[in-house]
Amino acid sequence: MMKKIRYRVFIKTTLSLLLAFFALLYPAQILAESLLTIDKAIQMTFQNNLDLKEKQAEVGIAKGEKQKLSAILPSSPQINLQYQTDKPFANEGQKGVQVSLSQEIEIGGQQFLRHKVGKLQLQKSQKDFGRYNQFISNQVKKLFYKTIYLQQKKSALQLLSTTSQSFSGNAKKRAQDNTITSFESDLWQLENANVTLELNVTNSELKEARLNLAKLLGTTEDELGIPTGVFPYLKNIPSESELLNLAQNQRLDLQKLNLEVLQKGKSYALAKRSLIPNPQLSLGYAQDTAIISGTDFNGANAITSNLGDAKQTDKFLQMGVSINIPIFSGYRGELTKSKHEKQLAVFQKQNFEKQIEVEVKSLRQRLVNIKNVIGQFQGYAGNIDRNLKQLSQAYQNGSVDYNNFLTNRDRLIKAKLQYLDARWTLAETQLDLDLATGESKGVKP
Repeated sequence: MMKKIRYRVFIKTTLSLLLAFFALLYPAQILAESLLTIDKAIQMTFQNNLDLKEKQAEVGIAKGEKQKLSAILPSSPQINLQYQTDKPFANEGQKGVQVSLSQEIEIGGQQFLRHKVGKLQLQKSQKDFGRYNQFISNQVKKLFYKTIYLQQKKSALQLLSTTSQSFSGNAKKRAQDNTITSFESDLWQLENANVTLELNVTNSELKEARLNLAKLLGTTEDELGIPTGVFPYLKNIPSESELLNLAQNQRLDLQKLNLEVLQKGKSYALAKRSLIPNPQLSLGYAQDTAIISGTDFNGANAITSNLGDAKQTDKFLQMGVSINIPIFSGYRGELTKSKHEKQLAVFQKQNFEKQIEVEVKSLRQRLVNIKNVIGQFQGYAGNIDRNLKQLSQAYQNGSVDYNNFLTNRDRLIKAKLQYLDARWTLAETQLDLDLATGESKGVKP
């Protein structure tokens, strides 16, 4: 009789711990020395994430490339200066000075096409940064909510593990007292081992989630703080056509591929225009001076007769046009390459649109299924604490035996954990669908 009373006191104490746990399972705010909200996490990402800073630098590189391709002239003007003389070696000879300026001139709209190619490249880089911005923000939210989920799951499993250890030790004693069979005792040992294993796995997953979240936020796990908040609730699910329209209009990576098609088209047009040789215009000035030495009309030395070293100066204005004939150049190979790059961009865009359609439809169906599961839980998930209390009272007044009490207690706790799993899966799927439709909001400065 005393043993039975002792067992009931033990069960009552354990249930008090369980009830206290369930009262804290879904807190509105986790009390800790350092709390981390979702808004603060996103701000830290924009300020500290190195991957995001790399993408920002790539946009700056694209701006410089656009400026380079948008230059009015395809190359810098060339100035040529020549001076020659043989006067230091003889009293007669000549010297000359020549200055010329030359410049290649593009024809056929090549400068306009180069400008368009550079502009489209910059727009592509901006879309790429925007999409990566959305991706990072989505990953921060996902890891943030996953950390909250694993924190709550860990708390549940810790109490469940404590209870299982107590029941396991109690079962051994009861088996020794022959109040239960050794088989029943072994079942409790196995259950305790399973709970311990799941708790260890959850601890590892929580550690990994915190490390990944700290990396995205550009901080360390020790400085991360404890994420606090509640899972977002889903009110309604748009139709497939609405979601597909959102993806077509808002997916920045799809917009990038549209720009890719336009850019490859302009590059192909530029390659065709490059088959037309560009003229190179030149303008120059030359001055030649001849020094005359020798004899005069009477045969006397010209120098002594003051006729030597006579100078004759000629001045010239030079203009010219030169054209490179691309007979043996690689322009035609470049044209073939550009043509197929344009076709490749079109095929990639079409293939990506099909991938988006499959992704959006599958995520929507998954969301529908999870919402239905949660709908089944919501009919009684909020009553688990009350049911645990009623179960304890039923055991104390003797209307439920020990085995039924343990069985029902185990079912209630596992139902609570399953509901928590479903809530996390719903949040994860909703975030995936937001990213698939372009609804995910990027981080902001």
